[in-house]
Amino acid sequence: MKTMLNTTLLLGLLVISNNGLCHGKYKALEKAVEAEKLQILNATGNGIIVARECKSCPEVRLNITATTQALHNNVQVPVTSVPTMHTGVITVIYDPKTLNASRIIW
Repeated sequence: MKTMLNTTLLLGLLVISNNGLCHGKYKALEKAVEAEKLQILNATGNGIIVARECKSCPEVRLNITATTQALHNNVQVPVTSVPTMHTGVITVIYDPKTLNASRIIW
C-alpha cells in the first residue's frame, strides 16, 4: 500500500511539473510566405524577396543571403537559378526576427 501511494505521489508530481513546462509561450522560429516578386540583385545570389502572408497583408521584404538555399522539386540548386518571373508558387521560409530567407522552394 505504501509503495502504491509513493508511486501515485511520484506520478502526480511528474504530471504537475510537465504541465508547468508546457504552458510557455509559443515562439515561431521560422515563417513561410508565398512570394509575389523576387529580385536577385547580383550573380552571388544576394537580393530581396517581396512577399505577402495574405492578399490584404502588407508587403514583407526578405533578404536573400549567402546562406539562403534554393530547392526546385526537392533538389538543391543555386539561388541564382530561382526564376524571377514565375507563374507558379514560390514558397519562402524565413526567420521572422532577421527577415533573412533560409529556403526558397518551388
